[in-house]
Amino acid sequence: MLSIGPVPMTLVVLALALAFSAGTSHVITQRTTGDAPLPVMSHIWDMLLVGVLIARLAFILKWWPQYAADPWAMVRIHDGGFMAAPGILAGLAFGFWRTRNAVHVRKPLAVTALAGVAAWVALSVGLAQFQRQTLSIPQTELFTLEGSRTRLSDHVGTPMVVNLWASWCPPCRREMPVLAAAQAQRDDVLFAFINQGESAAVITEYLQRDGLALENVLLDLQGEVGQALQSQGLPATLFFNAEGRLVETHFGPLSGASLAAKMTGLSPGALK
Repeated sequence: MLSIGPVPMTLVVLALALAFSAGTSHVITQRTTGDAPLPVMSHIWDMLLVGVLIARLAFILKWWPQYAADPWAMVRIHDGGFMAAPGILAGLAFGFWRTRNAVHVRKPLAVTALAGVAAWVALSVGLAQFQRQTLSIPQTELFTLEGSRTRLSDHVGTPMVVNLWASWCPPCRREMPVLAAAQAQRDDVLFAFINQGESAAVITEYLQRDGLALENVLLDLQGEVGQALQSQGLPATLFFNAEGRLVETHFGPLSGASLAAKMTGLSPGALK
């Protein structure tokens, strides 16, 4: 599963981890202070904000060449570009500093924060394992723009980026130049642009109008690939290694940096 309706599973996992933190905070408060309230969750929200900011900045620094080429992508955080470790450390450090004059809050805050981090890690790992076990390269028969029949499974042996899209989808159109540029650079990776439900004429008109020279544009007229890959929205992108195993997923538009980061596990090559 890539999403619940329009909500990416990554956000669902974060929400569940925060809920677990809130429950932990409630239990600790009851055991240590009875009904006397402690401002634990207010600190947790501030720590989360700091952590997200540092996680984003760390990702931007790591993939600076891609962001330098498209500065506005820095503020489009829906591309999923975050580095967890720096963000977690920054959030914990901020919480420690924030409670420098309220030592009695530090222990419950630390337990609550670490419980949330542990829940987030466990849920993220569990989601990744579930996706790898349930999502595989579909056997569905597809059509090229010229009308030939093909299957993605025929290309196992080559790393693959499978993008589900439609021309009526604004986020799909926004990320398409990024994917087109990556396809032009990476001849060691097969990019499959699987259109969901539109005709060859509609797709061709869109590609010509936007000046996109894409290869391997495929038609999934009944949306069967989207169903097989459990995508409940567009755009969705899945990354398979040469053995046909799922290594990454992304729901929503990709930036050049987030695409480069997710492709690192496909093969030794890298986007320049």
